[in-house]
Amino acid sequence: RIEGGTHNPLAPSADFIAASWMPRMREIGIDIDVELVRHGFAPAGGGVLQARIGASPLLGQPTWCERGSPFGMSATALLSGLSSAIGRRELAVLRENLGIDEGALHLRSERNGLGPGNVLLVNAGFGEHVSTFAGHGARGVTAEVVAGRLSGDVQRFLASGAVIEEHLSDQLLLPLALAGGGAFTTTAPSEPLRSNAALIEKFLAIEIGCEELASNCWRVTLSS
Repeated sequence: RIEGGTHNPLAPSADFIAASWMPRMREIGIDIDVELVRHGFAPAGGGVLQARIGASPLLGQPTWCERGSPFGMSATALLSGLSSAIGRRELAVLRENLGIDEGALHLRSERNGLGPGNVLLVNAGFGEHVSTFAGHGARGVTAEVVAGRLSGDVQRFLASGAVIEEHLSDQLLLPLALAGGGAFTTTAPSEPLRSNAALIEKFLAIEIGCEELASNCWRVTLSS
């Protein structure tokens, strides 16, 4: 049971963990379930995640290098203690910029949050993988700016052809290293990815290589 901020701009959201990170852990062979008990928005916090992690004696070495067929995009505007009009404006921008179907736009109000909050989420699905992107409302920043920035993040990822988006890429390194290997394509390697790779190589008998395949598309390979 973990308590704190489930939705804040400096960490992956609980929605990211459920839709994007947790399925990849299961593909590696890690037996895990995570339940969002209560939302917690920055800076008030107060959120709760309940995790169950089982024994995982046999870990696989998956390869995520081909996207597969797209199966659509969806977006959710999540608000706590704020006007629903903010979420509607954000979703309108996403629909215009990303072409998301009206039926795939969702507006949610969280009534149990300790403080105000606004998170805008986009899920983009290819093959069996979902990439989750998040934008966060802030004082003095309009709904249109929040949605516009998030649209740009999604568009850059879609244009790259990569399977794994930036914020998931560095989090896959340690599980794959413990499994003994694996590979995935991602956008240009981030500083967290490079620093994680350098640190892991100092502790485990694993080599982590990054190869540029195309503009903003790289292959990351782990081998023992």
